[in-house]
Amino acid sequence: LQLANRTVLLRVDFNMKVSRNGVVDDNFRLRSHVSTIQYLQKQGAKVVLLSHRGRPRGEIISDFSLRPLVGSLKKLLDCDVSFVPDCVGRMAEQSILRAPPKAVVLLENLRFHRGEEENSEAFAMQLAKLGDVYVNDAFATSHRKHASIVTLPQLLPSAAGFLMLEEVNRVQGILEEPSRPLTMIIGGARLARKLDVLRNAVFCADQVIVGGAIANTVLAAKDFEVGRSLIEPDYIEAMRDLMVEAGIVGCRILLPQDVMVAPVLQPGIPATSKLVEEMNMDDMILDIGPRTLRVWSRVLQSTKTVVWHGPVGAYEVSPYDEGTYNIANAVIHSDAVSLAAGHNTLSALKACDLRENFDALSTSSTAFINLMAGIDLVGLKMLREATNRVDVERRSFAKTG
Repeated sequence: LQLANRTVLLRVDFNMKVSRNGVVDDNFRLRSHVSTIQYLQKQGAKVVLLSHRGRPRGEIISDFSLRPLVGSLKKLLDCDVSFVPDCVGRMAEQSILRAPPKAVVLLENLRFHRGEEENSEAFAMQLAKLGDVYVNDAFATSHRKHASIVTLPQLLPSAAGFLMLEEVNRVQGILEEPSRPLTMIIGGARLARKLDVLRNAVFCADQVIVGGAIANTVLAAKDFEVGRSLIEPDYIEAMRDLMVEAGIVGCRILLPQDVMVAPVLQPGIPATSKLVEEMNMDDMILDIGPRTLRVWSRVLQSTKTVVWHGPVGAYEVSPYDEGTYNIANAVIHSDAVSLAAGHNTLSALKACDLRENFDALSTSSTAFINLMAGIDLVGLKMLREATNRVDVERRSFAKTG
């Protein structure tokens, strides 16, 4: 399919924070979509951007408007970007119709309409009326069963964008043919979300470094005293099973040997370094200790691929950002190919000004976790089905795999 003089509905993910004065604090997600947008423009297509922002739950809430993103988009694309204060209906139709070829049109927040999150076919049909071709470049949202992700590609010739392909191919490469040794760093909290990732990691990685609040639960599973630390008791038995599986397949699970503790997570409270066997009931684990840092850094120096999801400490409160900062330094000064993913991971790396030193950054947290856990993304599934319905070579600039 020739894209010249056609209208492409490009699903992007512009879900980001905007300061009170309307300034975009971090344009990482905007930058991630630039190559797809500019390619479509070069092909002569009119590009209509579809996105959500926040969770307005079907209500029009000005704090979740996409309008503040226009200025940053103009600078990144070096072209005019028109904004339409709705994403369906006559206003959207007329604005797109009047736009010239190669124009970029940003529609208002999809989630201002309940039909988006409810996966309404009627809402998807309203969106489909706006264009000739659908392209999904929103990897970070492709696990959502929403109208613009799963129903819209069934109504138009559809394809994956460059960011989508880059993210998916990168994860598949890590899982299938990584440069070894492969080390995965899994930290943060919410073990319930990351349990399948840990299980998959045991079978594909050479070693798994476990930090953050997740490590507290694993330490508890090994019968260490974790005091007042954040743990998820429902997963202690699962962690015991996981360690047995790791031993069977030969994957090393590296836990903190010493930790930084305090009676409470609060600025200004003195922190103490303790070996994990020295913990008492009044302690709260808030970061890794110096011995752990030395051991983990040596491991990272001899690895070839590093995948990192989740900080290793309570990075939001100083001095418990030091463990994450020092591990990041160890990664970037190694010879390993490095990938960082997850909102908190990227935020922590940005805060210590090391994010751009990583070889690759993922725009997603949940979609990335699902792929790493071997779970298919519903958005990808819909694109593959669309590919099977129509010859991809006739209507797509990107194959969906």
